[in-house]
Amino acid sequence: MYGNFPKETDRKIYRPLLPENHGYQVSLIFADIEIQAQLNNFTSFGFSLKVPENYDELCFPGQVTILRFTPSISQTYHIRAQIIEMERIDEELRLSLRIISDGFIREPKFNAIELNCVHLLSGLMTHPFFYKTSSFFEVIEISREKLVVSGIQPDFTLFEDMEISFTLGMFQPTRPITGLISQVSLRLDGKVQCTIKLTRNLPKLLIDQLNKFLMQYTSSTPEQIRQAGFKVLSVKEFIHYRFAETQADYEAVLRTRRFAYSGVKKIDSEADLERVSYFFDDYSHILMVMHNEEIIGSATMIVGDGDNAPFEIQTFFDDDNPIELPPANKTIEVAALCLHPDYRDTDILHGIFEQIYMLTMMLNKEYIIASSDKYLLKLYQSIGFKLTPYSFVQPKYNDLQMSVLVIHQDAAQSAMGVKKMIWWPLWGVINKHLNDRRIIRFHPLQKIRSSLLKWGFKAAYYLKYRQPWRD
Repeated sequence: MYGNFPKETDRKIYRPLLPENHGYQVSLIFADIEIQAQLNNFTSFGFSLKVPENYDELCFPGQVTILRFTPSISQTYHIRAQIIEMERIDEELRLSLRIISDGFIREPKFNAIELNCVHLLSGLMTHPFFYKTSSFFEVIEISREKLVVSGIQPDFTLFEDMEISFTLGMFQPTRPITGLISQVSLRLDGKVQCTIKLTRNLPKLLIDQLNKFLMQYTSSTPEQIRQAGFKVLSVKEFIHYRFAETQADYEAVLRTRRFAYSGVKKIDSEADLERVSYFFDDYSHILMVMHNEEIIGSATMIVGDGDNAPFEIQTFFDDDNPIELPPANKTIEVAALCLHPDYRDTDILHGIFEQIYMLTMMLNKEYIIASSDKYLLKLYQSIGFKLTPYSFVQPKYNDLQMSVLVIHQDAAQSAMGVKKMIWWPLWGVINKHLNDRRIIRFHPLQKIRSSLLKWGFKAAYYLKYRQPWRD
């Protein structure tokens, strides 16, 4: 055997090499007495130091003190510690002190999201006083107020309330992410775990990326992400769509309808599935809205003829109370639109209407009719639907009052009656896709108008958020 080093199993924590002129200063504070000490070494969990022998009445095993540790001119840490060992050598007291962590844990304001070991979110932290020293870490839990991280190298010393700067994943924020260290502990694998309490809000771009990561790899819903403290709006790109093709698909749609409608008190949560099936389902295209292979919503597109295959709205009016609808051969109706409560207040509804509009154009239709309760009425109108003078009572939804709306393809293609900050991300992008596929044809004036609306939107978005819009 060569060398005379201790076995790796004999030293769970690696101590930094401290030559005589290491530059660190440390003292012990007892009430109004402060003792200058000579530092031997330190870790995230304790200190080894020497003091003159004449302080043996103050320094004894079990005594609790405050360590004033100054690693640099601009940094000072006050660390609560307990003397656990004391030895007299050459008129000096050699002390070993255990850092006492703050046992008080505040009730978290937000519900942290746990990350699994399959899709890890990694980060890189920079040490505040070791020269060009950094350590990778893995995020175990995340919320707006804190991160619980692990996998930190044991020689990367961390103290309670130490301010640390770090990056998260592959994201490069415009300003450093900073936080305060707490709850430092040693795991069984020899790596260090701690909590980082964020000292400032994360940049908006980073939050957007985190939202997408959490939806894609943890199957978290938008509501769960909100409960973790993050604003979440734009998530439609992580939702996919397909049409019901089998009986199993259709039954999944019915269960989704029942769950969504019962959540807003339209029907009872234990209602028979027959209650949420409709006569028009047999001759309709039923869109299934999916997140990670789970159905979270649906929309039914009725391709009726106004006679043998009537639209749903027609059934609430009779010859004595007629309704004027666009020509049946140029119209589809959107009915039974529902979305899981945890996915509401996002842009997923916009994604659903993109799919509805695309099918409308592929079927060579011009109009979309729909009915809405008072809660979604403004949303329909904001994307171009026009309110008609017609309304009816829907007995299936506990006699809910419904208003009839209609939209023409010109609203989607030329922004007629659509809010300009909504038109491009909703209708503009899908129009470009349909035009590239030759499903629709833009004449030169429409192309110019579309281009002006696109660049106007992108300029307004940049001025508002100070970052470019990404299609």
